[in-house]
Amino acid sequence: MTRSRWGAQPQVDPGNVMARFAELDSDVRVSRRRRRTWISWGSAVLVVTIAVEIVVVVQVITALLADLGIG
Repeated sequence: MTRSRWGAQPQVDPGNVMARFAELDSDVRVSRRRRRTWISWGSAVLVVTIAVEIVVVVQVITALLADLGIG
């Protein structure tokens, strides 16, 4: 520990600081990747749901038109 006129300043090992930054960076990268995966899964589910809804609506309209004798 070195002392300055403002009080005790802990001695910092630059290698340790860089290791900690690398660790934080990898944590951020992993969470970013995880978030991107969730977004892609969410959008895939949304697209499939919309496609199924469109198919169902088209089938219902076709059935109604057939019942009316138009189709």
